[in-house]
Amino acid sequence: IKSAEEEVRSVGAGLVGTLDIGATGSVLRGGLADLLAAYRREAPSVKMTVHEQAPSLQIAALQDGTTNISLIRSISSGHGLASELAWKEEVVVAMHRDHPLARRKRIALTDLAAEDHVVLQPESSDFAHNIQKCCIDAGFLPRVSQQVVDAQSVPSLIAAGFGVSLVPQSIARFTTDEIAFRPIRPAPPSADVFLVYRKDETSMVVHNFLALARRMLGRDRS
Repeated sequence: IKSAEEEVRSVGAGLVGTLDIGATGSVLRGGLADLLAAYRREAPSVKMTVHEQAPSLQIAALQDGTTNISLIRSISSGHGLASELAWKEEVVVAMHRDHPLARRKRIALTDLAAEDHVVLQPESSDFAHNIQKCCIDAGFLPRVSQQVVDAQSVPSLIAAGFGVSLVPQSIARFTTDEIAFRPIRPAPPSADVFLVYRKDETSMVVHNFLALARRMLGRDRS
């Protein structure tokens, strides 16, 4: 049993406490799962909770103190928040393996102008809005067959024949072989992931998690 003094030291060092993390399902499929596993090994006494939230809700949760950290695919300009790059990621094209475009090694955005699209709702996040803008800049507005809030919902709709989709490349993890993923060339849109947190955060639990993330992701600033 820990003495009261040991307990105080553990709290002060960030080895005991709580950590609430906001993320989308698609970010969990990427580098976040490995990061969470490493943190649990480093601080097993911290109660860690992952809140699967739409990006628009993640910023509000940070600002009202419901969560401590979010991993999100756009840089937040929210009041009182700081952000830094966690990892880089590209947008790729997802399609059924029998789709004619699946025979190509790479695809240009303009090749998708006549296709039906499973899209992220543009109002659900800045990332979703940016994907739509990239298509418009390529000369077309996607012809929408289905709209989703989270990219992890896309593969089942693609497998069911609802067209193509522009998704973060991490979606290819844990996906059935019915779905083909192809890189976009030239100029693939960005799906980079950022760590977002409160500028005035004082919790050592949060600072320890950020330090671990920077070490693991090769972005240690020390």
